[in-house]
Amino acid sequence: MVIACGGDGTVLSIGNLVMYTSLIFSILPLGTGNDLYSGLYGKRSIADQLHHIFVGATAPTDAIFIPEIDQYVLNIASVGLDAAVVEAANSFKDRVKLFQKYAYMVSIPSALKGGTAFHVNIKAKLGQEVLMVEPSP
Repeated sequence: MVIACGGDGTVLSIGNLVMYTSLIFSILPLGTGNDLYSGLYGKRSIADQLHHIFVGATAPTDAIFIPEIDQYVLNIASVGLDAAVVEAANSFKDRVKLFQKYAYMVSIPSALKGGTAFHVNIKAKLGQEVLMVEPSP
């Protein structure tokens, strides 16, 4: 078993390392945002998560391969405004070490300055079927 102790960045890095292994992958949410963990488990406490880990309670999650970056994302792939806020928050955390817990919230106004309209093309493969989602004009 491998336990990723950290936030979304740690989970992403370790998740990519254990892909295609027989290891069980667990998350202990010690990051600032923990978006993936919250999406999977809601407000489950760290103590409750430790209990689930040590009794071997497992649950499957999706892994999405992004060929442009040669990486997998787990369950969530952010695009548009959320991705812009995350990028601004990462920049904020690099510059301001004291308030890292609030980096996402503080970064929302600067991300909104870039606008909220995004054009995204998504190509997904489900089994042998290729699905395309293209933005409307």
